[in-house]
Amino acid sequence: MYSNDIMLWREVLKNAYRAAESGEVPIGAIVVDNQKNKIVSKGWNQVNLLQDPTAHAEMLAISAATAANQTRHLSSYTVMVSLEPCIMCSGAIHWAQVKRVQYLLPDAKFGAISHHAIKHSKKDCWECIVERPWVDPEIQAIALEYKTFLKDYFAQLRREA
Repeated sequence: MYSNDIMLWREVLKNAYRAAESGEVPIGAIVVDNQKNKIVSKGWNQVNLLQDPTAHAEMLAISAATAANQTRHLSSYTVMVSLEPCIMCSGAIHWAQVKRVQYLLPDAKFGAISHHAIKHSKKDCWECIVERPWVDPEIQAIALEYKTFLKDYFAQLRREA
């Protein structure tokens, strides 16, 4: 891992926390230009805020990236997201022709890969960071922090229900 990767994952996590602060499910995403290794857009869940069931972090980040670059194709970009994208978001990723998708944690409940919903050849471009054979200790720490935060977030929701 490069120090820039650590900075990028911290930005993803920052967006997830931003979602939680707004009363949303804490998922954050960024779109990175692979050639410049630079963030071109950010997103965090805004389903409740916008009253839009499609306002997932990945969808908003992809929309912002395509608008900023005036193209519907992101073939030289990476989507980095805190939690494995759902089937809807995986469809948007596919149609935007995103080169690579990385996520910190798998999502056994709604994840597109975990549910074997992705059957197309681009599946090999998806990578769960914590399932790598070797993970940078700082990235592991970021993933553990997020995993703990998610667990606490949903425990709090259940207590309030």
